[in-house]
Amino acid sequence: MNDLLINVICFVAAFAVGSIPWGLVVGRIWGVDPRKVGSGNIGATNVARALGPQGFVAVFLLDAASGFLPVFFLSPVATLLSPIGNGVLLGTLAIVGHVFTPWLRFKGGKGVATASGVTAALAPWVYLAAFSCFLIVLLLSRIVSVGSMAAAVALPLAVVIFALTRGWSPDDNWILGYSLLITVVVFITHRKNIKRLWEGTEARVGSLTPGEK
Repeated sequence: MNDLLINVICFVAAFAVGSIPWGLVVGRIWGVDPRKVGSGNIGATNVARALGPQGFVAVFLLDAASGFLPVFFLSPVATLLSPIGNGVLLGTLAIVGHVFTPWLRFKGGKGVATASGVTAALAPWVYLAAFSCFLIVLLLSRIVSVGSMAAAVALPLAVVIFALTRGWSPDDNWILGYSLLITVVVFITHRKNIKRLWEGTEARVGSLTPGEK
């Protein structure tokens, strides 16, 4: 099998795995269509409004796995770039597949959980820093979207700090570029949340007010 075919298979597989709408799958298993609940989003937060914490955990972990697995298993197989470079491309395709899933007419989730899985596979320490930021801000604000956007801002900062601490390498350029892209994507996909935050109507954890993750 030539390199071109190997790369095509890897990148198509990454998009396909990322495109699996786990929120809808989990919801259907429990007899609920998340598109008809709350905000209609298939992300973990909206699923939680119908299924509770167990629904959130199940969808978040599955969406994260959709980002983690292609990067972890396929980045050493692809031959287009370095393993980290391949991982960034594979992870980006998985996130794009999640946000624009062809199974739901290209209307998917917001990519936060999938991006967390990609980040965990690319740079575990950076992931832990960003996830810690998410948890701290979530506990203080009780608003998932605020925690998600705070983690998105913390992501490139964590990349720079860890890279400078150990000595900057060419792979860090790939990870920094990826982290900046994720920051932009998260803010774009959360634009409705930003509007509700400005209006003071964004839902808090435990609230029955419909909102989106």
